[in-house]
Amino acid sequence: MSGRIRDFDWAATPLGPIDSWPTTLRNTVEFLLSCGFPTTLQWGRDAVLLYNDAYIPVIGTRHPAALGHSIFETFPEIRETYEPLFQRVRAGETVVLEDLPYRYVRDNHPIDTWFNLSYSPVRDVDGSVQGVLAIGVETTARVALERTQELYRTLFENIDDGCMIIEQLPRRPDGLRDYRYILTNPASTAMFGLPNLAGKSVRDTFPQEDEEWYDHYDQVIKTGQPVRFERAASSVGMVIEMFLARIGEASDKRLLVLMRNITERRRAQEALRQSEKLAAVGRLASSIAHEINNPLEAVTNLVYLARAGAVSPETASLLDQADKELRRVSLITTETLRFHRQTSQRSLTDIAQLLDSILILHESRLDQARITTERKYRPHPEILCSPNEIRQVLANLITNAIEAMANLSSPRTLSIRLHAATDPRSGKPGIILVIGDTGSGMAPMAQARAFEPFFTTKEATNSGLGLWITREILDKHQGRLRFRSRQSSAYRGTIFTLFLPADPTS
Repeated sequence: MSGRIRDFDWAATPLGPIDSWPTTLRNTVEFLLSCGFPTTLQWGRDAVLLYNDAYIPVIGTRHPAALGHSIFETFPEIRETYEPLFQRVRAGETVVLEDLPYRYVRDNHPIDTWFNLSYSPVRDVDGSVQGVLAIGVETTARVALERTQELYRTLFENIDDGCMIIEQLPRRPDGLRDYRYILTNPASTAMFGLPNLAGKSVRDTFPQEDEEWYDHYDQVIKTGQPVRFERAASSVGMVIEMFLARIGEASDKRLLVLMRNITERRRAQEALRQSEKLAAVGRLASSIAHEINNPLEAVTNLVYLARAGAVSPETASLLDQADKELRRVSLITTETLRFHRQTSQRSLTDIAQLLDSILILHESRLDQARITTERKYRPHPEILCSPNEIRQVLANLITNAIEAMANLSSPRTLSIRLHAATDPRSGKPGIILVIGDTGSGMAPMAQARAFEPFFTTKEATNSGLGLWITREILDKHQGRLRFRSRQSSAYRGTIFTLFLPADPTS
């Protein structure tokens, strides 16, 4: 730039021939050319531009045409931002700005830039301001990095999934592998119910987890290939979906870990599989019931013919017992077909008949568990409902009562009460059904979560959906369900009280 300024035709500019320049201008240009930072001088009211070598990358393809021209003619796009600053400095003020944004065209493309700038007035010997000296450093890269970091920090802090950065540690004295938490987001600490884990050892935090976790970590560190997998975390009772990606090079030994608790999803999938299995079993049971009905009718007719003949009293008694058992088998096959026929069409239904049909299906189970059944049906109206759905509700409640008493040695009693009632809230007539057991009762925690989907105290035999589905069905029928349960030595057991309106559509 020294050579360009020396050889430039300054006579064609407001500054005039270089030999006629005042001492102040000459000295300022000498300082400008020796400065290591991008530096410009805008001289006179026309802001004629002079600059040094360090400024060339800032203006790109506008060099060398910018030399000797007004900065406002060379960069018309910055006039709105810069002209007020120029006038302040021309008035004698020194202006220092940090990360000042400038949008202008560089190398034929509009770009957003940021600068740290110092604008100083250049005074002549008489004290008048003749020029503006601008020394600056472009901070675009740093500002962009900070903005990117802030963007990722916001994402990191607010993402619903657990997100953390961990680093590989040297093997412990006992030979075990270990990692350390560098950063953890709020979602990850909430997932595990722990405070911020930064700086803590993974193995010390979760000592019960098996070595396969560390196999995944080590493999991603070594290969740099991201992986996604699902594993049960035994120490926290969750199934976790994990995504691992290496940060930087293998020598950095750092991993990005994304985690999602998919325990509920797994349970829902398992419940769906169980539902599909039950549907298949239902179809099979229906087919078997159809096949049983034909020979059953033939045997029933044969018993009838045998009884019509001359038989001894002893044989007649045996035939009566056989007829009774055949009728029971016939009722069981009929109820099996009813359970399989899924329909939501509503019809007038006698709840007592539904209860009796369900108890017949559970008769052998009640006998084996030595459970006494006490039924008291008082006058009650038929209700308009979906029989299959209400049958499912009753079956759930009775099954729960039987299971609650299955392993007890004390007297076991299943009590069922049914009578007409009026809802005190709505004034609607309907029925009250009470199903009580002398089982083990429910703990306070279980009572609080009884209607949550997938909550169960019988993981091996129960999906935890029974009471949740029961409430859904009753809500659809405008019914209500409440319960009391105790575990005291004086009295223990559970009582469910169900109200159903006679006509939920009225």
